[in-house]
Amino acid sequence: MNFSKFTVVLITTFLSTIALSQPVTKVTENVEANFYVRSDTVRKNGNSVEFWQITDFKQARQNKKGESYYSMDQRLVIDCGNSTQNLTFMKVYSSPMASGNLIASGSMSQKNPIPYGTSLEVIKNFVCR
Repeated sequence: MNFSKFTVVLITTFLSTIALSQPVTKVTENVEANFYVRSDTVRKNGNSVEFWQITDFKQARQNKKGESYYSMDQRLVIDCGNSTQNLTFMKVYSSPMASGNLIASGSMSQKNPIPYGTSLEVIKNFVCR
């Protein structure tokens, strides 16, 4: 193996290790996906909790452009008292666990009530404890 190939392999391995070493906790799952919270991003402020969540789909999905994706990294703000959530930023990835190619990303503000008995309610109970 020549020096440049070795360097590429070394850098790729290093970056993969960093991505996988971020502390994540599997909180729940349903038939479509596993849901993880990036433990090191949880920030509480009164009744609100801000954090990053990974949604890892069990099968590939397709967006409107026909691009396949397996995971999303989402920044959420949950109001623990009012049981509402606000999705403020999302990144969509081609591979599991927020890895691979970045398919799409963007800011948003989608404030909605958290439905009873859903995966999001389990996540709310986890971050609001």
